[in-house]
Amino acid sequence: MINILVPTDFSENSWNAITFALAMYASARCNFYLVHVIKENSPTQENFTEGTTKNSIENHSPTETRKKLIDLAQKIEQSPRIKYHRFFIVTAQGNFVEAIRKQVLEKKIDLIVMGTKGASELHNNGVGNNTSDVITKVKCNAFVVPDKASYVGIKEIAFPTDYNLFYPASILRTISSFANNLNAKIRIVHLSKTKQKLIAEQLQNKELLQDYFQGEPHSFHKLTNQNIEIGIQNFIAKNNIDLIAMAAKNIHFYQQLLFKSSEDNGSYHSRIPFLVLHE
Repeated sequence: MINILVPTDFSENSWNAITFALAMYASARCNFYLVHVIKENSPTQENFTEGTTKNSIENHSPTETRKKLIDLAQKIEQSPRIKYHRFFIVTAQGNFVEAIRKQVLEKKIDLIVMGTKGASELHNNGVGNNTSDVITKVKCNAFVVPDKASYVGIKEIAFPTDYNLFYPASILRTISSFANNLNAKIRIVHLSKTKQKLIAEQLQNKELLQDYFQGEPHSFHKLTNQNIEIGIQNFIAKNNIDLIAMAAKNIHFYQQLLFKSSEDNGSYHSRIPFLVLHE
């Protein structure tokens, strides 16, 4: 049984993430935990101040939140893809990251699924900021679904790397499991701004990947471009990439891929989901 935590703000973005996850795990037995976190500074009856309207109190109260979660669960249950799924609702109040951490521990969560307006907007306000905080501060694998992503199957997984990082078995095992369950191919992509040869440590880390994925559908690629973002954009388009996977502890390397501002709605930021893996 897979335990999946889905933080929701009841937006279209979070609904898109839910439907994506339902489709991706259509044939897997899963427990879905739908959680809404009421922020510490949200108005409630207990902290009513001048200027706070009745509607804002109701919209942020645990009772109103629970009603919205029940409505959401009932909406999900109308989907034809829930044969193997069970749904639970959770309300929490306080710091968003701490609330998510608590649920991960209590529910033994395997994966957090979140929606965003696009990876390029991860550092903006709202759900984007929450998504950024979760993937960098909560030690649990996270699956992030941009607003324009739609599930049509995942057959090609890009695994970008600079070969500077040693990947523990737990991370490689998760990528392998994703690929096997989805019948997908893993494309390991070496990203570099120059054509310098690999140093000994990089060669060793590459050999580790070659040994681990031996016997599984995979391929190695070298991508050299002064603009890494443009390079990966071209690689995704050329190879019909459906998912980008990465290690959380190398997140600073990937910031140039995920956290860059982009006005192009056709870019991979707005339509390609990504999987952030923790040890």
